[in-house]
Amino acid sequence: MKKNSNTIALKGIFPFSAAEGKHMCFTLIELLVVIAIIAILAAMLMPALQQARETAKGTNCLSNLKQIGFYNRLYQEESGDWILQRDPGHDSSKAVYWYKILSEKYSPVRRTINVGSNYYRLYAGFFYCPSTTPTVDNAYTPSYGINTWLTGENHQAGPIFRKTTSITRPSVAILHADAKYGYETLKYVSYLPFPHKERINLVFADGHTGSYAPAQCNVPDTYMGPLRYGFKCIPSCSYCWRDLK
Repeated sequence: MKKNSNTIALKGIFPFSAAEGKHMCFTLIELLVVIAIIAILAAMLMPALQQARETAKGTNCLSNLKQIGFYNRLYQEESGDWILQRDPGHDSSKAVYWYKILSEKYSPVRRTINVGSNYYRLYAGFFYCPSTTPTVDNAYTPSYGINTWLTGENHQAGPIFRKTTSITRPSVAILHADAKYGYETLKYVSYLPFPHKERINLVFADGHTGSYAPAQCNVPDTYMGPLRYGFKCIPSCSYCWRDLK
């Protein structure tokens, strides 16, 4: 008996004949049903994946702040326990800001990005919150700000330098936190963003990190909030610090 040529050709590839294979093919309706089920499952998983991604970004941000706090402590030890200020020279024309000092002392290697025909040098990665993408617009301004109440730069009679001995409650004195673009200083609550599922990440003077909800940043007032807590100024000053009751 002459064998079907189709059967012979297919048996080299599939363990069934062409006739049998016809009954195993997906119909168009079946294929559409499978695609629809996959689409539904993907839609159900996307919110969970997005939440997991945002949680990971928040964790990385806390790690960044932990590292910045560690370098601050190194600076204090090497400078006789003086607290690093936003602009130690108090000269905006020179712009010797806190992140430039920490970068040059402890992380001098800077990544270069190309935008068009221009090259820009970014600071180390831990100066940028994962929720913020470094671009030509913010390459010179990291994602984090320094508490200028704690550093003495908001002193009513003019900037003063403070030592770590002025920090009475290191666990509540805010040192750095997420900041809005263009604000490398934390002076008012309005300067604070809440990029991590409506929370802001912070590092305190004792080196531990945490996160605050908006309500926690509006105590005792909606202007300076908790930024004036945890330290003391000179005895005659009642302006730039507030004792925690």
